[in-house]
Amino acid sequence: MNMHKAIVMLLLAAAAAGGFLWERLALWSSPPEVPAPTGQSGPGEPRPPETDANESREAPGLTAGVRSAAANCTVVSDYLPDGDGTTTEVFSCRPVNPGPGHPYADYPTDALASLAYADSDAAAELSLRWRYSDEAAAMSMALRAAALAGGDATPIIAYSNAYPEPTAVNDVPVRKTVHVKYVLAAVTALLGDSRHSKPYFENVIHRHSRDPEREIALLQQRANELIEEMRQIQLDVVGFASIGG
Repeated sequence: MNMHKAIVMLLLAAAAAGGFLWERLALWSSPPEVPAPTGQSGPGEPRPPETDANESREAPGLTAGVRSAAANCTVVSDYLPDGDGTTTEVFSCRPVNPGPGHPYADYPTDALASLAYADSDAAAELSLRWRYSDEAAAMSMALRAAALAGGDATPIIAYSNAYPEPTAVNDVPVRKTVHVKYVLAAVTALLGDSRHSKPYFENVIHRHSRDPEREIALLQQRANELIEEMRQIQLDVVGFASIGG
């Protein structure tokens, strides 16, 4: 077993015991999703809002889905609910790789895994590097980064925005993605950060679940558990906690 996997196994021990809710819930009334045929796409549901520090409602000259070399990101368009039944299109910059000024841009993954125990930046970088290869480890690193940053939800938001699975396919919500993003949004809200899309995913669950209240309650319970795990990370590493309690 290489070094970074060994470290991650230690960091994930508590979380792995409980499992995640998408493995236990089967409440959708819609049929299983079917990938869209090559070259075709249905209208789907409006995509959930993405939030990060670079989000802007004005992006002149930028085309959705096009890589912006200068910003080292992909510009994407999303739709924010306005509360009156309408939506507003916004543009946001989704980071692709850390820029040249990132302190860990050139660090090998094994080195980052060693640093991630007590270094928020290292944990945040790992969460994005591992998002395709090891989802559980990637999410754990995002939560760990936020805990080590004193409860700053930015690493959680970045991971949620970069989550590789679609929210809906052929107009059918992908249950696992909805659950993951709801829980991450709920954790963000519990940290006191308004940059979350919890109402959006609650709406999706209410429209597609046979028992939405139970499902939301279970997801919220998981978010509460993750807050306590983040609190324990702070206690273990720095000796005091600013989260939860």
